[in-house]
Amino acid sequence: EAEIIQEVMEETNYEYAEDGLLSPSSFLEEKRRLIATLDSCLSQPGNTWLTKEVVTQATNTGINLDNDVLKEVITTMVTLRDQLQREVDEAEERQWMDLRIEYVQTELRRLKEMVDSISSLAFSAAGENAATLLRNELQGFVLSDNLDEIIDTELGRMEQVLAERVAARTEEVQSQRRQAMEARGQQVV
Repeated sequence: EAEIIQEVMEETNYEYAEDGLLSPSSFLEEKRRLIATLDSCLSQPGNTWLTKEVVTQATNTGINLDNDVLKEVITTMVTLRDQLQREVDEAEERQWMDLRIEYVQTELRRLKEMVDSISSLAFSAAGENAATLLRNELQGFVLSDNLDEIIDTELGRMEQVLAERVAARTEEVQSQRRQAMEARGQQVV
């Protein structure tokens, strides 16, 4: 059975997820989504995370907007957006669609940490409401606080698919062996 498992894994290239949230295409789509969201937050902060209400509430609660930290938030967002765009461009040029599952997991966690870091900077610059709005804008579904749970669910689903394929292959091998034994039995008679 260990040979069958290895054979099925090699055939299906279980170095990456074929579909679902850990697939190369979903991973690149998540990067594209984050790039677009960063663009939106940079071009329209007053409509996304640094709204008049947020500024008014911060001022009313004694929070002084820190322009230096706001510049750092913006600089960090621009840097992340540009880095992600380079990564997506490189992936598309090289048709880089054979990403290992471990790489995708690590990269999704890195992106989540970057979103959390930017949100923390926004908290320092403009208060909790700005940080919450920015985090909500940037994180989407995949980069949410449920990331580890999402990864575990996807890995469980992949294990189930692998188990089904191994079971089917095992049945196929056993059937071939039975047929071969029956053929040999008929030849002896």
